[in-house]
Amino acid sequence: MDENETNIAFHRINFDFSFDDAISTTFGCTVRAFDPSMDVDDHRRSPNVWFYRFGIGGSDVVRSNGWTVKTLSSLLNMFNESNTLIDHLKIDVEDDEWEWMDGVLDITVLSRVKQLAIEIHAVDQTRAALLRRFRLLRRLEDAGFRRWYFSMNMYNIYATALGVRSCCYEMVYINVNFLDPGNAACGRIYYSERSST
Repeated sequence: MDENETNIAFHRINFDFSFDDAISTTFGCTVRAFDPSMDVDDHRRSPNVWFYRFGIGGSDVVRSNGWTVKTLSSLLNMFNESNTLIDHLKIDVEDDEWEWMDGVLDITVLSRVKQLAIEIHAVDQTRAALLRRFRLLRRLEDAGFRRWYFSMNMYNIYATALGVRSCCYEMVYINVNFLDPGNAACGRIYYSERSST
């Protein structure tokens, strides 16, 4: 694949291919979708959309539930796209995003991602867990990513003495190292999601 082609990756489809289909049809983007929780074999869904039954994580491993998880570097190597720019990477891995982020921030592969959409979970509210998450998000900013969208996930909200909270939040980051108003072409998109374990 040419470096100028679009690459979009989605992790965790949960049988909803609406965005994948729309972005590939409208812009001609190459979309690779991953979800180990779906009982569906790897397949080519359409000319530009591929589905794979494994997820993304901080290490290459087969989990105790049988799910195969790979690092972003391993996925890119598997598709001979290790030098490819990713226009949009969406991560929704049900509280495993922290392990993924810890691993990916130690390598240069994230420098090839233009936009990062991530659902973050805050299940563990201990001081140590919150501090770890804060430090990971700070490292993400140190790598050149700036948050430009934030939304509370309304699926699991609850009231506290401090107000309404949610177990998870949708966040989108832009890699400021790619800011160039003249370069708005669609590239590759990777997307990975999985259902709760």
